[in-house]
Amino acid sequence: MAKKNADNGYGDNGSSGVLETALVLRAFKAADPANVNAPTAIDYLIAQQAADGSWRGDALQTAEALMALAAPTTAVTQRPSATVITDTDKDGVPDAVETLLGMNANLADSRVLADGAGSTVTAPVQTQMLASLTSPTVKLKSSGGKIRALTNAMPDKVINVVISGTSVQSSTANNIKLSRTWEKTADFEVFLVGSSMQLPAIEAAIASLFVPGGMDVLTTDGEANGGMYRAYFGTVVAGSYQGLWGKTLLIHFSVNGGSYNGVASVARAGGVPRMIADKFCIAGDVDHHWLCPSSRMILAVPDAGVSDVEPLLHVGVNVPAGAQGVTAEEATRLDSARVNAMVSGVAVSKSLINAGLRNLNNVTLAQIFGKNELSSWQIIDHTLPQQPIIVCRLVDGAQPASNALILNAGCDETAPAPRSEFSGMSNDGLGSAGLLVVENATVDKLITCLNTANSGGSFEVAGHEARVAPGGFAIGVLSVDHQPGHGDQFDYIALNGMSPTKFNAMTGVYNQFTETWMQWRREAVNEVAPPSGIKLAALQVLRGQLASPDVLRGLPGTVALAGTEGMWVSRGGDSCRALR
Repeated sequence: MAKKNADNGYGDNGSSGVLETALVLRAFKAADPANVNAPTAIDYLIAQQAADGSWRGDALQTAEALMALAAPTTAVTQRPSATVITDTDKDGVPDAVETLLGMNANLADSRVLADGAGSTVTAPVQTQMLASLTSPTVKLKSSGGKIRALTNAMPDKVINVVISGTSVQSSTANNIKLSRTWEKTADFEVFLVGSSMQLPAIEAAIASLFVPGGMDVLTTDGEANGGMYRAYFGTVVAGSYQGLWGKTLLIHFSVNGGSYNGVASVARAGGVPRMIADKFCIAGDVDHHWLCPSSRMILAVPDAGVSDVEPLLHVGVNVPAGAQGVTAEEATRLDSARVNAMVSGVAVSKSLINAGLRNLNNVTLAQIFGKNELSSWQIIDHTLPQQPIIVCRLVDGAQPASNALILNAGCDETAPAPRSEFSGMSNDGLGSAGLLVVENATVDKLITCLNTANSGGSFEVAGHEARVAPGGFAIGVLSVDHQPGHGDQFDYIALNGMSPTKFNAMTGVYNQFTETWMQWRREAVNEVAPPSGIKLAALQVLRGQLASPDVLRGLPGTVALAGTEGMWVSRGGDSCRALR
């Protein structure tokens, strides 16, 4: 107490310091919660907070002040007894700060940062630390009672309070954001990779495995519709393979690399990024939806894959730039089977529909998606205005599908669909004529391309920014499972006078469909064993559900092959033979 000063702070030679006072306050709370000097120490620290929310503009002092003010005490009711702001090595510096400074959070080596009253951290990361500390995360455990704000030390800032457990609903109150963290564990996990075109069918098949209403969906945060990575968790319903009944299953699905990875990475046992489902995932705004940090990924070998076309079509021009095609020897490593047929449609921006385009024929579609020398929609249809052609193209799995269906070329390297290219640009903007081909890694990005063309915006093409005025005329090919949602600015048109529907495909009057395939390794590759036991059983059940008429009935663009053999795309063993 000899170090207490007139301003209620603590320090040597009558000079109070934030760091010293914070440490004293923490000692009071730990050893003597009823100490009459604790409230005055709190008053001193609150009085020292700067307008920007920090303490003396210093990351270390700000962290210590926050920990001292938020530290639990048994003298206050309803204040949870939990460790606040993690400090694993107990050296007084939070783990988050040590990480940003490049220190070891498991070794008490960071006290060298503190030189006493008024010391500052001058590292280049100071601004980053202050930015993170002005919106700190405090981890608590709910005891079933009402949770109160722990500190008013930063009244103009939002404090993210992460509550472990699943009994507390997400809400916002008293300037504190409450979130639940993911704590569920699965009896076993399965990792799938493949085409984003298949997402509606994949989700329907996975949901059919689980107890109704109990499936959790985890997606990456900060990305439209979850981006490339997602996972599904649930309890396997009775009626499937009996060894699976009642077990909890986590199925990862990555569309990174699309249909190509759905074959090549499986056959080669190659690593593909996937999300991590752990305590860093928090509850979303919708029940059973969880958001996981997009920055937390691991490389994992997929157990199985799905592709828009049969495995051996992934050769030649049908693979991503710089990638190797799938060889016949690699295909023999796979247990592959067709599971359903996917109907594709010609999607165009609404501005093009409003201008009068309602139908295209195969020849014109091949001109647009093939070796494109067209430069205006008016050349295609003289009744349309003079407008440049914007092609929103899906890469990877859609490449062999486009070559086979639109160009009737299979694996013909003399007739590839165009890559990213453009013509007719002036000052980074398209003129009244020209061509802009935009490559898209996922269906969501292709839809964004169509929407952007309609509303106006910018595209990144071959290292250039291409600006498009509102009312752009864009075209793409999509599975018709992906119907326009609220706010979307595209729709489907007829091909050869026929609408892209399941009925028209099944009756033979509409021919834009491909077979979906599912495959997994049948042998060890690169010392990675093939799926076996309960994991193999889960894959077999999932493959059956992807082929089930009952599961697929509600989808507008996916057809079960059972009873519709006329839709099978057979090449008699020659995967690159033309279809017609």
